[in-house]
Amino acid sequence: MIDLNTNHQLREQYNPDGSMLRTVQLNLLDILVEFDRVCRDNGIHYWLDSGTLLGAMRHGGFIPWDDDLDICILKKDYHRLIKCLSRDLNAPFKLYNYRKDSTQDAVNHVPISRVINQSFLVTRKNDKDGNPVFEPLWIDIFPIENGSLRIKHFAEKTYGKLLRRKVYMIQDGTFKHLLSTILEPLLIPFFLIVRWYGRLFHRSTFIHDFGINFTSTRHRKDIFPLSDCMFEGHSFPCPMDSDTYLKRIYGDWNRLPDENGRITHHFNNYKKFSDGTSRL
Repeated sequence: MIDLNTNHQLREQYNPDGSMLRTVQLNLLDILVEFDRVCRDNGIHYWLDSGTLLGAMRHGGFIPWDDDLDICILKKDYHRLIKCLSRDLNAPFKLYNYRKDSTQDAVNHVPISRVINQSFLVTRKNDKDGNPVFEPLWIDIFPIENGSLRIKHFAEKTYGKLLRRKVYMIQDGTFKHLLSTILEPLLIPFFLIVRWYGRLFHRSTFIHDFGINFTSTRHRKDIFPLSDCMFEGHSFPCPMDSDTYLKRIYGDWNRLPDENGRITHHFNNYKKFSDGTSRL
């Protein structure tokens, strides 16, 4: 972890108390606390991942300029998690299931499920056309399963690309979208065999679920048994060897990036509805 003085300076520069970014972060934290409650109540194991874990280890909470939360779960536990979240989340929190919810949903365009806060909307500019986009806050749920980078690269060039087109993550024309919508279900049986191959021959390494275009591996020996870490004053599950886990993803993770590498989603405004009802 970086020294307290540096961390305080970064907080004052990027997310001081009362700032829009800090308000967004604290409302994201509320989602994570509710997600953690459901997992603990149902005996489901998950852990902080990627930039969220990096923030916990380096800053004791959010990376000061960050504005999202990532968690990881084994694929074998994922479907039970989805059922529990659908049943047990308290309002205004809600599960967004990309395979069941409308393709017009404001949080679509990624082949992952999320837990959203329906009562908190943020506004940002669309990266492509600059028009305003209204979105709820969410945390990302990333399932991982046994496999190798060779399997991952093959899957993403074939099935994964079709799936990303299907959910509009890739937007390259109506014809390709329709074709992907037709072909993606047809390839599922073949990729079930690919998944079984990964389980049989790559038990020590994990890859992200197909369609999630991340190509770094996670290693069983770094993760289990899970430990706990502090994040914004709360204890959450984390990999047993978080240092090695993060080094595999980021290299020297404890070194601060240059200022031009400190990226956020550039929220322009936010609105919270006190009655907890959705405005989507």
